Amino acid sequence: MAAQVLHHETTAGPARAVLVAIDAGGARRIAGRVAGGSGRSGAAGLGRNRGWGGGLSEARSMLFRIGFIVALVFGAAAPAAAASPGAPIMGTVNGVVSSFNVDKPGSVAAWFTPSAVVVDDFAPYSWSGTNAALRWWMALDASNVKAGLRNLRITARPVSQFDVSGDIAYVVVPLDLSFTVKSKAEHQSGLWALTLQRSVGRWAIVSASWALATSTL
Repeated sequence: MAAQVLHHETTAGPARAVLVAIDAGGARRIAGRVAGGSGRSGAAGLGRNRGWGGGLSEARSMLFRIGFIVALVFGAAAPAAAASPGAPIMGTVNGVVSSFNVDKPGSVAAWFTPSAVVVDDFAPYSWSGTNAALRWWMALDASNVKAGLRNLRITARPVSQFDVSGDIAYVVVPLDLSFTVKSKAEHQSGLWALTLQRSVGRWAIVSASWALATSTL
């Protein structure tokens, strides 16, 4: 390890604590001592003991330098986190959202595997088996008509969480929904958790689960 690390140990004798800085070569440097024991309490004892004043200032300076070095080393060494799961996966995510907005059940279903699983917040709450995605979207359309919900528009926000392992992936997409109910503008937001699988170079949705976060209804 190139970075220096601080640890705390207690020396023998009248309760003195020693902060030790350990560098890459294993050398130990005393960073500061705190006098203790015999009838004196923390800060009051330090305030009266002039002999420790300079040592404490030096210790603080050393600790600051060590902290700066650690931050510099680890900051430089840490790889930049990926901002998205990649263009092919996002192509599927953005594609299905676009299909939502043109409200074509067959187009929506095309982004899912034939036996996908879908979970949503209206009865019967889950759809699985053959043409599950198609049956889910048609049920959603019917539910919206019954509720007087019109002009549904869905916007995908930047992915909040993802993990990709070979040909399978997990992606969480924040969604904003705007619509009208009896001519009144309403809004909802939530998280859409997806699992996807790549087959013949194409990513398809294996499962989808919706969790509502906010709603004006």
